[in-house]
Amino acid sequence: SRTLMVQQETARKQELGTNQSLEAFLADLDLRVTISYAGEHDSPRIAQLTQRTNQFNLSLRRRTVEEVRRLQDRATVLTLSARDRFGDYGLVGACVLCLSDETNTLEIETLVISCRALGRGVEDSLLYSIGRIASAHRAELLAAPFTEGPRNAPIKEFLIRSGFHQDASGCWTIPVSRVPDPPPHVHLELPEPFLAQVASI
Repeated sequence: SRTLMVQQETARKQELGTNQSLEAFLADLDLRVTISYAGEHDSPRIAQLTQRTNQFNLSLRRRTVEEVRRLQDRATVLTLSARDRFGDYGLVGACVLCLSDETNTLEIETLVISCRALGRGVEDSLLYSIGRIASAHRAELLAAPFTEGPRNAPIKEFLIRSGFHQDASGCWTIPVSRVPDPPPHVHLELPEPFLAQVASI
């Protein structure tokens, strides 16, 4: 499976290198992103992502499988899967969300995406979906507590590019109303169970 993914990624890079623009490549990629609520069967992969992801890791918290399962009892855990015309990326991202009714804030407690999926709009799609959940709960602010490490500058750059600003406490925030839409080349899939569960978290 890993060998197949490497071959698919090689094919993507070869096509991108055929003198076409990045915009043309993305438009022809047929990228499909699915955001879902995490199930218990997702816990090992989510734990693996927190342990191995360094570049796009908001909190740098490393989780065990049991810790992820306990999180699912007290917080909202989302997964991100993607595929395109070259093949299936699999489950390549996850986030943990905590709602504070007192401050009308939805906190992104954990956010990780595999580096092999970055730069094509999957990160923007996940942020948009988080914004949808925040809006459904009438939260007015998204908060992203960022822990800086030696290799996770890419996620800080993403926060800045997406419109987050650092407040006096050092936390990065953005009004829910200003969360950007996903890129037009991404086919974002939010299955009906996802939409139905938003109001009941």
